[in-house]
Amino acid sequence: MAATCGKCNLPIAPTSKFVEAVGKKWHHECFLCSKCNVLIGAAQFVLFNNTVLCPPCGNDALKRDPNQKCHSCAQPIGESDNVAQMAGLAWHWQCYNCSKCGVSLVTTDDMYLNRERRLLCSGCYRRPCARCGEHIENEFLTLHDERVHLTCFTCAKCMSILDPAKFFEVDMKQYCPACHAARKAEATRAAEGIAKCPRCGNEAVCKWMLQGKRVCQECKNAGATGKPAATTTATTEDPFSSF
Repeated sequence: MAATCGKCNLPIAPTSKFVEAVGKKWHHECFLCSKCNVLIGAAQFVLFNNTVLCPPCGNDALKRDPNQKCHSCAQPIGESDNVAQMAGLAWHWQCYNCSKCGVSLVTTDDMYLNRERRLLCSGCYRRPCARCGEHIENEFLTLHDERVHLTCFTCAKCMSILDPAKFFEVDMKQYCPACHAARKAEATRAAEGIAKCPRCGNEAVCKWMLQGKRVCQECKNAGATGKPAATTTATTEDPFSSF
């Protein structure tokens, strides 16, 4: 399907000369300055707030001086240079690129300027954080082919923000060093059968069944004699009262 001219809205034949800018295509003879209507053709032009201007009108709109510099490369922008402008900032055409992926933004009007005044294409701006679902405009990390805000990269247990250089992953979940160590200790205790005895309250290997509950060996032996095992903490309650 033939492209449509951004000026006359008529089809552009495949063999016709055309100019492409700001996400549109124009017949060569329809590519006019938005201010003075002078024919720009394939000559140099200025992008000003997503409109096409001839260099004189563009320079007037930008109100730039000979010492103006490109926001990206910090090099001077000459009077004859093609230039793009947004929010009072100016770029050389070759520098008018997405700050994330590097794609040129000269031929599109779908771009954004984030809070750090960096250009972003629509794809990089709109790709959401895998954790919070919000747009990613600043620094992020890539985790399993997903993007995550640094502030959303949190421990699965304590929810503290993780250091991207110091975390542990288990079953696709990320943990801080402290929580990872606690999980390992808990797993080791579980594997060895260590738990809090429901009779005496002591931490011990509880693998003996007594009245339908797993208890420590001391309570198992005491259960046979009717005497409770010794506890590590003083109590006025009968350890057998719950049985």
